[in-house]
Amino acid sequence: MIRLALQQSLLPSREQFSNEFAHVFAQEINRAIPTSPNGIITIAFVSDDEIHRINRLHRQIDKPTDVLSFSYEDDPYREDTLGDIIISYAQATQQATGDVRHELLDLMVHGVLHILHYDHMTPPDAEQMFPLQDQLVSTLVPHL
Repeated sequence: MIRLALQQSLLPSREQFSNEFAHVFAQEINRAIPTSPNGIITIAFVSDDEIHRINRLHRQIDKPTDVLSFSYEDDPYREDTLGDIIISYAQATQQATGDVRHELLDLMVHGVLHILHYDHMTPPDAEQMFPLQDQLVSTLVPHL
């Protein structure tokens, strides 16, 4: 069973997610992907400067991005941690076409799917990942 740990001190209070929402989010992931491994996924909301630094350090891409995912499923030193997701609040705000929380949710789901080994680099992979992402976001939006 997947559990979420949210680090959201950077978010304005009106855009933070409750513990109850994090629980519902994890339940929906576990329901939609019953083969999910057990462990914790940490989601941290950071500044553009911080995600830029992390992107440059880990991907050698010298610019900010909206979301980064780091999977630790095969790391024996992180037995309870499945992965970390880093989300740029500034990028989410710029990309949002409506409610910023909806964009943050979309990025959270996207990152979790990457941790669970979904990808969108090839058309067949994208055809599997994006409909699942849309389904999960649609299921979770009423709980925002």
